Amino acid sequence: MKPSNFCCQLMGYDFEVSIVVVGERLGQDATYVIDSTRAREEFGWCPQISLEEGLAEVIAWVEDNWELIQKVPLEYVHRP
Repeated sequence: MKPSNFCCQLMGYDFEVSIVVVGERLGQDATYVIDSTRAREEFGWCPQISLEEGLAEVIAWVEDNWELIQKVPLEYVHRP
């Protein structure tokens, strides 16, 4: 299952109802690929929890901190 579908499932939302498909944005990357091979080979890194478990923890944290999150300004401020 894709992480986005899994997130919706964990939160009790229907993925197909929860998304809005839009056209491409200027400069948008076609895809993002994350590969941990180098970290595994050079540093002996290995994940301590599954992706699904990590996503569940993030969702729980957001739910626990939602009131605080809503107070954070949405404007981006560039600081050189």
